[in-house]
Amino acid sequence: MVECVVHGGTVVTAQARTDADIAIDDGTVVEVGTDLSHLDAEHRIDASGLLVLPGVIDPHVHVEWPGWEYDLAARHGGRAAAAGGVTSVINFLIGPPGELETNYAAFREAMETHFIGDFSFHVAVFTMEQVRKVPRFVEEEGLTSFKLFLPYRGEEVVEPLVGIDDGIVYKLMETVAAIDDAYGARVLVHPRTSNPRSSSRRRCEPRARRSKASTRGTRSALTSSKRTPSTG
Repeated sequence: MVECVVHGGTVVTAQARTDADIAIDDGTVVEVGTDLSHLDAEHRIDASGLLVLPGVIDPHVHVEWPGWEYDLAARHGGRAAAAGGVTSVINFLIGPPGELETNYAAFREAMETHFIGDFSFHVAVFTMEQVRKVPRFVEEEGLTSFKLFLPYRGEEVVEPLVGIDDGIVYKLMETVAAIDDAYGARVLVHPRTSNPRSSSRRRCEPRARRSKASTRGTRSALTSSKRTPSTG
């Protein structure tokens, strides 16, 4: 007796597509075969005409943000993921200065309680205080991915976060490089630079406004000329 047999579908793996049945017991695939109709199963799912894939891993998910209701976010985020065939996610953990560990504890509890599927975190780092906590996150919490958001500096800062400077970038990379290779810790970088973009926007906005005003004036003149009766 097995828990479930999925039959009649096309099984897709990294190697091939095969018309096959799948037997699942205690949450694990225990057998794949062309015909598993002989197996006793508590449940049978007819997947005729459908693709049957392993659970999708989504490594870039934003379910959490400081101030959100974590229980609600985890519940709805999990249901949305499962509906799309996503069974594992790596969510970005974001915390203002002094609140990263508090946010982590609260959001992890919400995910463990309400999220459908497996999960882990990318830890976003913004301050030297957070850089110093990196070894603890790796060694005690098993978190090995750390994110740098370079765009959010100066006027591009998104509340309640703080902009980072190049010293934070260097120190985080130095800290992660010093961690034992066995952990596989890595730094992810959102590399877009905001300052040139901001300066360009400031230069372009007045021109854009003048261009729009000119366009409106031209359209107004054309409309007026169309409405003026001919005197010829």
